[in-house]
Amino acid sequence: MSIQSDAMRDLIQRFAISALSRERKNEAINEEILAGKYTGEFYIKTKDGLVLSVDVINRMKSMSHDVIRIAELLNMSGEVFRVDFENMILPSFIDYESNVLQQEPIELPNCSEVVVYLDIDEYDVMNDVPTPIQSEGVVEFVFEVIKDGVVSNIQINNTLNNINYFKIPFEDFEKITSIKLSSIVINKDDKVYTESESNRVMVLHNIFVTLNY
Repeated sequence: MSIQSDAMRDLIQRFAISALSRERKNEAINEEILAGKYTGEFYIKTKDGLVLSVDVINRMKSMSHDVIRIAELLNMSGEVFRVDFENMILPSFIDYESNVLQQEPIELPNCSEVVVYLDIDEYDVMNDVPTPIQSEGVVEFVFEVIKDGVVSNIQINNTLNNINYFKIPFEDFEKITSIKLSSIVINKDDKVYTESESNRVMVLHNIFVTLNY
């Protein structure tokens, strides 16, 4: 029988390799594994240089089922689509109190109502360790609408907890020639957030839009 002392165990050396962060995907070589350090999602850079993740695909499928369920609950019978961006690859870190869409407004077909579904995770980071928490931010949407040749902005405010179930109406939509969602801003609720909670971060995974004609 072999007895190993605590001192001997302490001498054991360990070698490990950490997956490259997804944010550094441009530096990855083909067929290298990457990881989302906050979300726990794994990726692989294919032989063609594409970055794919079964975790991201499965989440998108799950969220799309949730979006359809909410659409049925709200009697939304129009088109449902996921928003793709040219310059922002999802999932992506987003900042509080800044326009999530940056310079990429979402153009919508003429519709009488719309529901904008935000798939966002919020984390409290302590000692570089992220812990998922209940989102408590306040969402501000700004729609740019052209009706009868007149441009107007419609501002909608709601909490992150409620916004995915909130129908946004457009009056006299048959007179509308253009609808753009030009801004999405997540503001901190002053009643909830304190200075000690300034180490919170958000990750945007998906945006879905459901229409009523």
